[in-house]
Amino acid sequence: MKLNKIYTKTGDCGKTSLSGAVRVDKDDMHIEVCGSLDELNAVLGCLLAQDVPSDGRKVLVQAQNLLFELGALVVSDFAMQKNLTAFAAATLELESSMDIMQNQVEMPGGFILPGGTWPAALSHLARTVCRRAERQLCCLSKEQVVPGEVMAYINRLSDYLFMLSLKINFISGQQENLWQKRC
Repeated sequence: MKLNKIYTKTGDCGKTSLSGAVRVDKDDMHIEVCGSLDELNAVLGCLLAQDVPSDGRKVLVQAQNLLFELGALVVSDFAMQKNLTAFAAATLELESSMDIMQNQVEMPGGFILPGGTWPAALSHLARTVCRRAERQLCCLSKEQVVPGEVMAYINRLSDYLFMLSLKINFISGQQENLWQKRC
């Protein structure tokens, strides 16, 4: 898709379009969800610009593509539900990848403070943005049906990003920093 101009001036008054030319306020829940998906995609791009294991790279690129598809589903009120099998299959792939990673790393015995290496910290940041997108999808589900395949994928993606941060720190020899309870 080629754009003639990057700006249209149609959003200057706080409105934007969903698919089908439906105009909504820019703080509409559809737009909030799309904004978080876009932010998550950008953070995944930052993570991919780092030293990430090759199996993780494959999963993250797939996630970026699915996040674009999910944004299209959100702005169409999930009218194009033919794409849902890709989300279900990707959820199973995330689970399989996490099972493998869990056997590769030493699981910490407490709550982890986000950090460690720069790529692991970015993976934690992506996880938190993913959780926000999930919460916003839950809010959207009060207005319309949000398919279970989508909710499961976003939930599993955040879990995957947590495990990826552990794997990245483990590979680099970086010990996890655990929360120290004060009392």
